Parts: sequence; C-alpha cells; structure tokens
Amino acid sequence: YNVFSKNKKLKNQVSKVEMLQNELLILRHENKVLKDALNIEDSLFYKYKTAKVLVGIKSSFIKTLIILAGEKHGVKEGFTVTSNTDLLGFIYESGKSTSRVLLITDINSRIPVTVANKNYRLILSGNNSNFLNILELGDFSNVEEGDQLITSGDGGVFPQGIPVGFILKNSDKRFVVRPNTYARDLDYVRIINWSPE
Repeated sequence: YNVFSKNKKLKNQVSKVEMLQNELLILRHENKVLKDALNIEDSLFYKYKTAKVLVGIKSSFIKTLIILAGEKHGVKEGFTVTSNTDLLGFIYESGKSTSRVLLITDINSRIPVTVANKNYRLILSGNNSNFLNILELGDFSNVEEGDQLITSGDGGVFPQGIPVGFILKNSDKRFVVRPNTYARDLDYVRIINWSPE
C-alpha cells in the first residue's frame, strides 16, 4: 500500500514537471519570436577566463582579492569579476601576471541594479561589511523583502543581467542587500571579457 501511495505521488509530480517543461518551451519560443520582432540580440552571455585567487584582503578599510591573471592573459582594468554566475566585483588594478579585484562589498563600490521582474532600478553601495546598502535616491516603496537583484547595465559599470543578491531587513528593520557571494570561500573566480566603453 505504501509503495502504491508513493508511486501515485511520484506520478503526480512527474506530470507537474512535464507541464512546467511544456510551459517553459512555449515561453522560450515566445521570447525568441518577440526578440526577433524587436531585433534584440541576446547579449547576456560573455566570454570569460577563470583565475585562481591568491589572497583575499578584507580589512576594515578595503575589500579586495588578488588573482593570478594579468595583462599577459588579456585581463584589463574594468573587467567584471564573478563567482560562478554571481557578481563579485571588477578589476581595478592590473599587473603583468596578477590583478587586484575590488569587491562589491567595498565602501567604494556602487552597483546599478534592477529588481527582477519589477523593472525597478536601484543603486547599491558597499559598506565594508557582508551586506550592501540601498542608496536612498528617490522612492523605493515597491521594494519588498526577498526581491532578487540583477545588474541593470546602467552607466556602463557592469554588464546587464548578472545576479547580485536579494533584499532583506536588518535588525534595525531597514532594507539591505545580501550578496549571493555572502561568506563564500573563493578559490577561483571568472573574469568576464567586458569593460565600459
């Protein structure tokens, strides 16, 4: 009886998955048709290099990484750096064989983002902690806890569409952003072959 019951549940789950797959195929097709109609190129995929992290400098004043990739590897200042697919920072100093990455949590970082599925734009800033501040520029009353944030591409700082983090409330009941790279030990990073024009 238990096997029969579990089998029935699994069949229901399989049928739900099949329905979702069909829906996904329809949405992908619809998305492609609309992009073709609007003559929009898919620019969310970038060439990248993988580099080893040599050392992380996380003092009270600066949040950086030193990575084993430099000018002789084609790495230039301004290139975006990710951990897997999540935004980590950008190259702000490039040597011959090593580079320094300024992390998004550094107090000097500013990250233009979009609230996913809401087309609502914000600017985040680092504060040398594990969280990011939301700069209070204008009204952001539509923002909710749990909203996912991706780079907006505004200002040519970072390419569009890279996941950044999600919104939560801190102990003071203020909105902050927890980066997707929160408290992650990094051995390797990806350097995206993209920089502001």
